[in-house]
Amino acid sequence: MLEDPLVNHDNLCYCKPDEDHAGMEHGSVCLGVPIVMSTPHFYQGDEVELAKLVGLDPRKEEHETFLDVEPRTGVTMNAAKKIQINIPLKPYGQFPSFKNVPEVIFPILWANESALVDEATAQEVKKGVTLPFVVVDAVCGTLIVVGALLIIVGAFKFYRFKNARKQQKS
Repeated sequence: MLEDPLVNHDNLCYCKPDEDHAGMEHGSVCLGVPIVMSTPHFYQGDEVELAKLVGLDPRKEEHETFLDVEPRTGVTMNAAKKIQINIPLKPYGQFPSFKNVPEVIFPILWANESALVDEATAQEVKKGVTLPFVVVDAVCGTLIVVGALLIIVGAFKFYRFKNARKQQKS
């Protein structure tokens, strides 16, 4: 959703042509408010905007949105949605305080909404997911061994039966 519309054309509807920045969504397009949403510290975002500000340090471990899903069941085990709210600053001649403000996307706050399955529930999910596979593997292994033994016993009986018939004929 925050990918540059030049890379992902589906995102063109979220961007104003004169304000498109990689990794940012302009709230003025959808919401009519002068806010810009991005990942915290402009992680994987516009390098130009990042260079305009001092003190930002985008790091994957701290600023990435992610979703860890147990692949067999689709159960979410760990998730984090991290978003930063920014305002576009630019010089406003009408306000003396904003006359010499640089043109920059200025971070106001960032939020981290996350959830992690507790250890007991994680173990329960693991047991519930892995136990049936262990049982199926054990049953399959047992059936293969029993089948192999039946083939061996059958071949042995067939051989003995064939030898017994030969001895009766002689």
